[in-house]
Amino acid sequence: MINNFISKLQVLLGTHFAAVGWENLLLKFSNERGVRRETKIQGNLKDNSQLCFRQGGKSIMVTRMKRNDTSTDIFRIVIADDHFLIREGLRSILEMENNLKVVGEAKDGMELLFLVDQLDPDLVMLDISMPNLQGIETARLIKMRHPEMNILILTMHQENEFVIAAVAAGVEGYLLKEDAPKDLLLAIEKIRQGKGFISPALAKILEESKQLLGAALKFALGS
Repeated sequence: MINNFISKLQVLLGTHFAAVGWENLLLKFSNERGVRRETKIQGNLKDNSQLCFRQGGKSIMVTRMKRNDTSTDIFRIVIADDHFLIREGLRSILEMENNLKVVGEAKDGMELLFLVDQLDPDLVMLDISMPNLQGIETARLIKMRHPEMNILILTMHQENEFVIAAVAAGVEGYLLKEDAPKDLLLAIEKIRQGKGFISPALAKILEESKQLLGAALKFALGS
């Protein structure tokens, strides 16, 4: 009888709550003897919503399982660097965090493009100096194919032209390797929150470049 009721409940949730837009529910019920069962069903409910039913003396509770809590969702990362030891070191740091997972590694830009298409990660971390295809050009191509994908440049290059080129390519973050021990996890968290990140020492470079560009435009326009 209870299985029949679950089937009816699936139909109800799939129709009545379809407009709400949530899915993946956990059905919990217990009979008068206290025997408990859990059954995952498909349906739609608002986050943290609950529905309670009684059927033939049985108490049935439906709870929407959290899905979009960024503190528990796994953030999938692909690393690209031509040095094996750097990739291994980064993997070790990242996987100490419960909500970060390295799903792929690439040793050059061409290999990275293939991995990105295959794995669809949440974040790509890449160096600028790589064989076959340089990091900034790789980032530009990734953004052309996957505009919503997050990219974090991790490099030793702090020259003005590299920073500006990376920002122009559309990356979300630019982190110096010398800052990685203290700022890597912060940079990832900022990007995960939809914000950008740049090494503090380089932020001044960008600001000065904006000022110089503004002055040049005023001069060119004769104002």
